[in-house]
Amino acid sequence: MKQYIAPSIICGDLLNLEKEIDNLNRAHVDLIHFDIMDSTFSPMDQTTALQPDLIPLIRQKTNIPLDIHIEIVEPIYLLQSILPYCKDCYVQVHIECCSKINHYINVIKNAGAHPAIALNSGTSLSLIDEVIENVELIDLCTTNNRGMPHLFDKQIRNKIQKTRLMADKTGKDIIVEVDGGISFEIAKKCKELGANCYVLGTKSIYKQEYPVYEMIDKFRNEVLGE
Repeated sequence: MKQYIAPSIICGDLLNLEKEIDNLNRAHVDLIHFDIMDSTFSPMDQTTALQPDLIPLIRQKTNIPLDIHIEIVEPIYLLQSILPYCKDCYVQVHIECCSKINHYINVIKNAGAHPAIALNSGTSLSLIDEVIENVELIDLCTTNNRGMPHLFDKQIRNKIQKTRLMADKTGKDIIVEVDGGISFEIAKKCKELGANCYVLGTKSIYKQEYPVYEMIDKFRNEVLGE
């Protein structure tokens, strides 16, 4: 099964974003995870994330596809503004906040992007039953909000395993992504459970004492066995 490394660019040095992109180009990562959110969908996390206007600028600096994680209620107008720049990128909306999920999937697909869906850690997998065959990536958020202890408990482990079984049952190469507090050790466990895409941030590759491309090489060796 192909493995994907998806560094979360929000964890990099945002004052030197071009340098961060150069480092990811040098490391030949598979995807660049790009968070767009406001505090209305994530009331436990009062922060906001990256500006959508950065997407066309980043696309000018790299051929690496973006993995765009949208955490906004009913983001149809946002999608209409960014999709012209998202060809061959993965664009994910949260199943909890899109009332007409099939419409969102079709809008993303018709724009030449890869449709994807995301679920918060406590959301039931039953919600994706009817749409799983129409998506190419499922993002399983493994933490409730930033700054809280990461509880990689039985519920999360079971959820990863069940998602892989559901994905394989479709007969399609659906990516199962884990997102939130993914350390080297947790990534190893996620891989064993069937995940094959890892959103990596401050718990893994963004260490101030080491260049990010060195940490990505280390992740490949220690977790993916490459």
